Amino acid sequence: MPTYSLSLSRKPTQDKKILETFEQNKHKLKDHTKDLKPDAELQTLFADEGQGNAGDFRSQECLELLRQSDIVVTNPPFSLFREYVATLIESQKKFLIISNTNAIPYKEIAKLITLNKLWLGGVLSFAEFKVPSDYEERATRFRIDENGQKWRSFGNICWMTNLEHKRRNELLDTIYTYEKYKDKYPKYDNYNAINVDKVAEIPMDYEGVMGVPITFLGKHNPKQFEVVGILKPQDRVVNGKRIYARILIRKAKTQKE
Repeated sequence: MPTYSLSLSRKPTQDKKILETFEQNKHKLKDHTKDLKPDAELQTLFADEGQGNAGDFRSQECLELLRQSDIVVTNPPFSLFREYVATLIESQKKFLIISNTNAIPYKEIAKLITLNKLWLGGVLSFAEFKVPSDYEERATRFRIDENGQKWRSFGNICWMTNLEHKRRNELLDTIYTYEKYKDKYPKYDNYNAINVDKVAEIPMDYEGVMGVPITFLGKHNPKQFEVVGILKPQDRVVNGKRIYARILIRKAKTQKE
């Protein structure tokens, strides 16, 4: 028999109708429920004096837990993402955190990427999660594995980390060269770099700066290419037409020699 959990709150944001319905019907659940015992190993978090910030990563207690940790794995608050990452970098801890891909162009995050202090994990934009068997099938970002388990994936979620992983050491190889397909790579109207529309079309012989899709970061090997920066919105124009966000890269020095 499957096990379910129900979480209710007395906070003002809790739907009152749900609370009332639960109170009226909870007697029906008596033979099918059991009380959960507190885990003795769980640590209660307390707020800083007068701050009401228990559990906030900026609280003194959470900062102390960070100091004691070896590796941080978490889903941080996206609204405070810049500040949270800055806290991690300052702590000099290893980390693996969930991020929105929209955070990549943030000035603070882009700088860390160019300094090789932060990079993407092994999965970009396709972080998956299990869904129930009665979940309606979708045309995109949906699959059923060999065991019949249904999966959905996010369209804009990725891992950010400073831990090394296998993909960071894999060489990107394409069949394209700038010399042969020069017309395929126009320069930006306001920036001295060529535009590359697809990661699979990066010209392997080009020595200058290239603007490539953000998805390139999921295949970035720092020994092969160095990230120069993020192309500013006002510079993402080719022949008068505005294009999507671009990462600026060039061949690493070891590749030029």
